[in-house]
Amino acid sequence: MAKDGSSHSLTRNDLIGLIWACVIGLILGMSGIVGFSGLAASVSFGDLLPVFGIALVTAAVSTSVIVRHVPDTTHRPATRDEDDTHSDKAKNDQLTLNALNLLTDEDLEDLRFEIKQHLRERLLSGQDGELGGLDALIAEHAQKSRRG
Repeated sequence: MAKDGSSHSLTRNDLIGLIWACVIGLILGMSGIVGFSGLAASVSFGDLLPVFGIALVTAAVSTSVIVRHVPDTTHRPATRDEDDTHSDKAKNDQLTLNALNLLTDEDLEDLRFEIKQHLRERLLSGQDGELGGLDALIAEHAQKSRRG
């Protein structure tokens, strides 16, 4: 898979490998069907050669188009900022996951309850700086709607 962070995108080499794997699978599959079934009497390998040739030419053309037009992201050196950000995020995620793994279900419920209580107290006492700004915006909006 791609090394650019997205798990659902194919790199150039993945595309080329997929094309050639399909061509080889087609050739082996058709050869096996003709060779091991009763079709050998009615269909010969000579009849399949044009199909094999078309598949090989199509794969070669597709490969050359991909090599020319799809950027190679497998060997792109990461910048220092990307490395630092990635390692910091990995460390933070690891610490968070490890701390949460140590807590029991009861501990998590207690923690949720304490956080909710703390938020409720902050909102009711007006300690939250955003709350005052929100009240002012609501009052201003109400005044504008009464005027207009």
